[in-house]
Amino acid sequence: MLGDLLGDDGALGDVGDDLLGQPVIGDGTISDEVGLLDGVVANDGLLGAVTGNDGVLGDITGSEGLLGDLVGNDGALSDITGADGLVGDLVGTGLLGTTDGDGGDGGLLDGVTGDDGIVGGLLGGDGGLLDGVIGDDGIVGGLLGGDGGLLDGVTGDDGLVGGLLGGDGGLLDGVTGDDGLVGGLLGGDGGLLDGVIGDDGLVGGLLGGDGGLLDGVIGDDGLVGGLLGGDGGLLDGVTGDDGLVGGLLGGDGGLLDGVTGDDGLVGGLLGGDGGLLDGLTGDDGLVGGLLGGDNGLLDSVTGEDGLLGGLLGGLGGSDDIV
Repeated sequence: MLGDLLGDDGALGDVGDDLLGQPVIGDGTISDEVGLLDGVVANDGLLGAVTGNDGVLGDITGSEGLLGDLVGNDGALSDITGADGLVGDLVGTGLLGTTDGDGGDGGLLDGVTGDDGIVGGLLGGDGGLLDGVIGDDGIVGGLLGGDGGLLDGVTGDDGLVGGLLGGDGGLLDGVTGDDGLVGGLLGGDGGLLDGVIGDDGLVGGLLGGDGGLLDGVIGDDGLVGGLLGGDGGLLDGVTGDDGLVGGLLGGDGGLLDGVTGDDGLVGGLLGGDGGLLDGLTGDDGLVGGLLGGDNGLLDSVTGEDGLLGGLLGGLGGSDDIV
């Protein structure tokens, strides 16, 4: 969803190119040619006319100037700020890119949200931390996904829910289908709500123009303004609370305390009384909530008072039809 909005081909893709000289969300590939600050201080960045190598303050703020000599990939602080330093180890690239700052195809946030970035490394890809849980072949994937999933007979295209809601001949096709009640209300140029959600409708008017809803994103007091302004000036000492990358992701317990500490991401996943799988397989967990007890998801199908119970429950009684 974020890519559809801020990606190179997204609805706001041109905003990144026009303001920052590079897309906000790229193709997910991280390169040391594009630094975290390039979208702001590089030649084609938001402040490039002032801070770029060819800018008014280029000798000080350019990648070939004093700033580059300090925090560039070959700078005095490169062990911390360079692509091969601490920042590079965390997000895959340094604060400044290896080029003269002309941007590139890589996205500004690829080091965070890309396949090889912080979030991607934790949640995404075949080797992600949670791949064994939420991946296609993980616990949740095995329960909910694929043709052979545990709930495929219920939620699959040919399952109970699919037969009720899905396909051209589904029970609710007359309501939710393209030619059904909802389709007539919401779909097509002539839909009842076209004046609201159409390109020239109310929503289109909210999202476009200087006074539109997105003015809070790209306006002086919007998201971009909040990134570049704030209490501490340009990126508030780079990214956050008290300095370089929010104390380099630290906190009370050190560098990665927010990730690996007892109260951090990994601690929250693996810690606690029941461990990682307790929230999935415990009595009150995901599987328990789906399959177990009187109030489980399948109780309305397989329980004594459920669909199958109502159909089959009385076959052995004295008042049986047979």
